[in-house]
Amino acid sequence: MGKIPERKRSSDELARMQMQNALQMRPPVEKYQRQVANPVLLVFVYLLSFVGLGIIIGPILFFAKPLSRHHAAFVLLISLVVLGVSGLYYYENYARYDY
Repeated sequence: MGKIPERKRSSDELARMQMQNALQMRPPVEKYQRQVANPVLLVFVYLLSFVGLGIIIGPILFFAKPLSRHHAAFVLLISLVVLGVSGLYYYENYARYDY
């Protein structure tokens, strides 16, 4: 347990102590910046997912950037939906004609 203070601290002194404590608890930013995908890269990956290439790029993003795994899951989901709809569309049009 903590020690009981000898005197009551002023609000300015408490604010200064809270500020020092908050600054000491901050994790290093560089560590997290390497684990997050670049926003420009994410835009490019999302555009490729609408073509159906997210099946290839999603797992790479999933394992390369751990803090961007939710983006990899969205990219895979979009790609699967695009490939499913385009496959059904192709099959429907293919089955319509008798080759």
